[in-house]
Amino acid sequence: MTTAHRPTFHNALGANSSSNQPIPTIFRRARDEPGHLTLKFRESKDKGSDKEALRRELEKKEAKGAIEPPPDSAFPEDCDEDPDAGGGGSDTESEADRDSSGSDDDDEDDEEAELMRELAKIRAERAAEEAMAQAAEQAKEEEEERQQIAVGNPLMPGAGGNMQLKRRWDDDTVFKNQSRNQPKGKKRFINDAVRSDFHRKFLDRYIL
Repeated sequence: MTTAHRPTFHNALGANSSSNQPIPTIFRRARDEPGHLTLKFRESKDKGSDKEALRRELEKKEAKGAIEPPPDSAFPEDCDEDPDAGGGGSDTESEADRDSSGSDDDDEDDEEAELMRELAKIRAERAAEEAMAQAAEQAKEEEEERQQIAVGNPLMPGAGGNMQLKRRWDDDTVFKNQSRNQPKGKKRFINDAVRSDFHRKFLDRYIL
């Protein structure tokens, strides 16, 4: 098997000059030794008894903890139970305390219901105000749009705008319609290419 994939921890060394003995190039280190020397086997099926024993032990501990009183807390102000009652404050609560707590709960329920009614009333008033404001704003926008249409349309009677036609972009050009003022020459037909008007213009422009 090749060892090219293994890391090189030390460079290869040559022969020792004093003893003329070659230095071995293969080393056996602890990190090169196999790490897992034992195989993992399947667990046997008789592990259920151990689980049952562990379960019974846990149930005994839970029962013992429920019977024994809780230890004294380092922070008594955080405890809910009375330390003088021996941890059984919930069982030894008096009927008067229960009645007072029940009346307090009823008062709290009544106050909560009244607050909910007030909150619903306030929400209804706000919704009505928002609806009225939206209706007024919509009516105002419609009136402004109606006025803008009446003023901007010159065809409607009573419109304030003046009807003016837009001029073309080339109305003010300098060279517009100059060909109309020039005299038009009379076209004549001559059956001779040398004496034709086109030939004379050509000679005047390029030769003479």
